Amino acid sequence: MRIVYAAEYSGTRAELLAAIAAHKHAVQVHRYTVGLPAPLAPSLLVEELAETGDTFKLESEFDYAWRSNGVGEPVSVCRVAPGELPPEGWVLTPDDPTGLIVDADGNLRAETAAELLAKAKRQRELYINARRDEFIAGGVDFNGWRFDTTPQSIVNLTAAVAFIQAAPLANLTPPDTVSWRDESNVDRKLTPVMLIQLGSAVFGRVQGAHSVARAIKDAIAAAETIEAVEAADWPAA
Repeated sequence: MRIVYAAEYSGTRAELLAAIAAHKHAVQVHRYTVGLPAPLAPSLLVEELAETGDTFKLESEFDYAWRSNGVGEPVSVCRVAPGELPPEGWVLTPDDPTGLIVDADGNLRAETAAELLAKAKRQRELYINARRDEFIAGGVDFNGWRFDTTPQSIVNLTAAVAFIQAAPLANLTPPDTVSWRDESNVDRKLTPVMLIQLGSAVFGRVQGAHSVARAIKDAIAAAETIEAVEAADWPAA
């Protein structure tokens, strides 16, 4: 792209485009005349751009600046009004650098297809992790009641089951029943065996969720296109 600096041109883009178009038209018309002098461009700049057809940007149109967020990471971008300096540490550029990354040499470039695919895979894995955790926390049915399976609920249940199982080893007598609150905030009387069975049901839900997540992540890892990555989804309920 041709950069037109203020020292060689002080008009507007519209005026320059009009002059280039007019000169191109005059040259085209001259081809069908005989004995007439060739048309003169109003400036060497107009003549050059008319002949080459190069795209150009005026110096006053430098209205983007970028800042690195680390090698291989998309840069931060801000707009800069013509004639103003960018924020400290930001670099002026004539073109919008949104989505570009900084390579190991400090140069801006677009991400390769392989890099975009790898990023899509990482983002999809995070999404699957979130869907897995959401599924685990969705509750479990036991003995006709529904119990919470939030992370804290699982921690509490794990501790209770561990005590019930370890009590005899410490010459302790576990209670005949344990009051355990269900999802509706109703206390349910569970025997030690029932409490362990509830723990087993929750464990099964957790293990099942991780098994499904692993299978989906295997499909993500094997995907060769972004479309295939996005097609790897958590199964519908």
